[in-house]
Amino acid sequence: ALAARAGLPRRSTIAAYQPLARTIKKSDNEAIVVAHNAPVLAGLLRERSGPVVLYAHNDILRTVSRREATHQLDGVAAVVCVSDYLAEQIAARLPAHLAARVRVVENGVDTDQFSPAQASTTSSSRLRVLFLGRTIAEKGPDVLLDAARRLAREDIEYVIVGSYGFDRNAPLSGFERDLRKEAASSGAHVSFEPFVDRFALPTLLRTADIFVAPSRWPEPSGLTIGEAMATGLPVITSRVGGIPQVVGDVGILVAPGDSPALATAIALLADSTSHRTALGEEARKRAVANNWSRSWRQFETVLNDM
Repeated sequence: ALAARAGLPRRSTIAAYQPLARTIKKSDNEAIVVAHNAPVLAGLLRERSGPVVLYAHNDILRTVSRREATHQLDGVAAVVCVSDYLAEQIAARLPAHLAARVRVVENGVDTDQFSPAQASTTSSSRLRVLFLGRTIAEKGPDVLLDAARRLAREDIEYVIVGSYGFDRNAPLSGFERDLRKEAASSGAHVSFEPFVDRFALPTLLRTADIFVAPSRWPEPSGLTIGEAMATGLPVITSRVGGIPQVVGDVGILVAPGDSPALATAIALLADSTSHRTALGEEARKRAVANNWSRSWRQFETVLNDM
């Protein structure tokens, strides 16, 4: 990144992608190449006759100057982004002729794999509120704990699932240790589970009554939110980044970092079984309408328009 700001090539990044680029060039030269979160690969394949599509799941140009972006992406047929929010961020970092190639293909959800529980899958008598994600400040698990402390209700339990990285056996980070101290002093019923692989997620989600994603940072999309919706869970999440586009009008949105508002939203759902059920049913309907088949149709349109 520092080299790029000085107008120099990112030699280590280029070296990492060169073997892949050479292999692609030796294969079908007319094939469509989709470079996932890899603008440097798009630049390395600039001389191919086949089209290259840059597929962005994150703000991959945040450390890229306009000059570097122009050099790397000048030959791309399209820049695909997973939300309107991300598309705006990416387009703002590009010259006009490249910004015009930005398209949106929303993330979908596997509504067969992620589906509502047919019967209760937990023996707990308490309402279960689930957080699922990396246990870092940007994801806001501490915001949920502060909301739990404010509520101080015996009839609600909180399950925080995740690790600093993607290794359930890794030692706890300082932030994770602080979370456990905060939970112990909160007076709330809180349990922690380290990182869970994707095969276990459908079963895990079915144990919850409410899904909470109190992110502070502007997530481009939020895959786990869509998966919770597909499971038929009412969702409370932050009004930030691309999250509102995922949730639409079938979830409860609060300002990022606003633990009093989060506590109010949790209490609202905890006190009304009918409201929880209705939101969960609407969430499932929206997830079914926004499944991966819809995402493919959007992407197919992009490819056909090249």
